[in-house]
Amino acid sequence: MTRVAPRNLRDSVYTAVHEGAWSVSDVVATVTSEMDAARCDVVAVLWDLAAEGVLSYDTIACHFRPAVPALVH
Repeated sequence: MTRVAPRNLRDSVYTAVHEGAWSVSDVVATVTSEMDAARCDVVAVLWDLAAEGVLSYDTIACHFRPAVPALVH
């Protein structure tokens, strides 16, 4: 495997969460099985996407999900 470009890593992390890998360990396992990415990079991207509002993090269930867009009235 070759090192992955940051943009591809972001896309892969988002896709993994969108397809149901919501826990950190599930996302890491999914992404690292598809590309040469370090666990710390995958986790960092998860938190970056959450900070940007692309993903939401449920502190009770301890998992990520795609963010629900706010309704505009």
